Amino acid sequence: LHHLRMAESLDLKFIKGSPINFGEEVRKGRTVFVFEFWATWCGPCRQSIEHMTKIQKEFERKGVVIIGVTQEEERVASRFVDQMGSKMDYKVAVDHGGDAHKLYMEQYGVRGIPHAFIVGKDGRTVCWHGHPMEPAFETELQKAINVPDKVEVVDYKGMSEADLKLLSVPQLKAILKSKQVDFSQCVEKADLVNLIKEKCY
Repeated sequence: LHHLRMAESLDLKFIKGSPINFGEEVRKGRTVFVFEFWATWCGPCRQSIEHMTKIQKEFERKGVVIIGVTQEEERVASRFVDQMGSKMDYKVAVDHGGDAHKLYMEQYGVRGIPHAFIVGKDGRTVCWHGHPMEPAFETELQKAINVPDKVEVVDYKGMSEADLKLLSVPQLKAILKSKQVDFSQCVEKADLVNLIKEKCY
């Protein structure tokens, strides 16, 4: 595992799919990113496109976002992406300034494409990198998904009991953890709320 500067610093021009606010996604701590470096002229890249589409559909509900990243001219890449249509059904972006290339390809000394980087929910940890057609790709992607979501501690001090009940179970547990309160005996969500009222105010 390697720790680099955050994915949220990336400046990518999206030519397929809605743009991503990396800072917001990293702050939420629920998204696993796959940056797959490719080019229109690369035969092996073309062969992996339908596989990447399949993976995106399979893992979409699990918080995985695949981004195909190219350094080609926008018009060249856009024309190719348009021609591919639904066969290339994941986000595609042009790396004009070379930010993503420097952060991943150069940092790891990778020259060949296609090459995929799985970036964990913290937006910083590269969990795995390699050819996207390798069997290990899906295995390592599942491992990255299985890492617990990062849950920020909500400012609960001014909250009423009704407000607390609107929070998710992970958010309630995060409050109790921050105060080092044992909640192992709690069974229902209401138990967590009552414990916060009792121990954290």
